[in-house]
Amino acid sequence: MIEPVLVMHCLAADFNAATQTCAAPFWSVASSFPPPMSIEDALYISAAIGGLWGLGHMIRQSRRAAASG
Repeated sequence: MIEPVLVMHCLAADFNAATQTCAAPFWSVASSFPPPMSIEDALYISAAIGGLWGLGHMIRQSRRAAASG
């Protein structure tokens, strides 16, 4: 299991811009985008993207061929 990474956060209401300090800092899990995934999941997603791109390219080319006569 992946260990969560904790980072310090500060709400805008608690931040003092004059002194550059936070009145009530708190620790929370760091946001992660995209979420952690296995290599297998990443390959499935990339294959789906490539397949859809290829399908769109074939449709575009067939429309061009039909339009040119």
